Amino acid sequence: MNLRARLAAAFVAVLVGPVVLLSFLLAGDPGASAGALLGGAVLVAGAAWWLAGVAIRPLVALVDAVERATAGDLTVRCRVRGRDEAGRLGAGLDRLIAETQETRLLSVTDALTGLGNLRHLRDALRLEVERANRFGRTLGVLVLDLDHFKTVNDRYGHRAGDAVLVEFARRTRGLVREVDRAFRQGGEEFVILLPETDIAGSVTVARRLRDAMRARPFWVRCAGVSVPVTVSIGIAVFPRHGLTEVEVLQAADQALYAAKTAGRDTYALAVPEQRPAPLMTHERTGGASGGTTSARTPHDG
Repeated sequence: MNLRARLAAAFVAVLVGPVVLLSFLLAGDPGASAGALLGGAVLVAGAAWWLAGVAIRPLVALVDAVERATAGDLTVRCRVRGRDEAGRLGAGLDRLIAETQETRLLSVTDALTGLGNLRHLRDALRLEVERANRFGRTLGVLVLDLDHFKTVNDRYGHRAGDAVLVEFARRTRGLVREVDRAFRQGGEEFVILLPETDIAGSVTVARRLRDAMRARPFWVRCAGVSVPVTVSIGIAVFPRHGLTEVEVLQAADQALYAAKTAGRDTYALAVPEQRPAPLMTHERTGGASGGTTSARTPHDG
């Protein structure tokens, strides 16, 4: 029996008294007494069920909010208001969910740039690779590194370096789609995930990012200077350059090293992963006369 049924039963018990009293008053007329008793019972049952629904409505909203929040939906709000106990509980629950949402957001966000942090990158990359693998899609992975960033810090100070990183993140967000996800992996190194993007599309995004960074110097207000910034980019695409999140990220890292080696301010595509071919054995057939030699793999019958 759920809570509403229990409350309805309680209301019936409270309200049944007047009905019984009415039936006694009409005892002189058996027909009227029976009709009054039946009608009163129906009326009491309906009123009890309605009152129970009204009584538990705030509780239903609170329980629903708690269940959705514990399932991971921290955007939910119960919106139960009032000065009674239910209203105070609802307001407190909404505050608790909002604070939890903010804490979770801070735990996966880089405080300086507002992009996802390394922890968020690992979770997002794993989920995106799983999704791409499940639906047979591609996933572009770009690893970006600001060229000669140490020189900026040494020449203008770390505040200027931070300003450059913030502007880099701002330009990056403006150049990718809403479904694409950007992260600061650490220092001056960033990663961008491009769902459902093949090699050609990933190269196009990398070229756009490179051109946008070098086209206009970064204005650093705290130092009062314009700083020219270039970026090197490594490109890898799942599943072409790796079958796991670790493999595809390593492939993009290696491509980044190739771009740095090539002189920086450029991009490089990862080399397709070379997997070992099946081991081949040879078996002589044809009996004692010599016959022929056929190739067999270990999986042949």
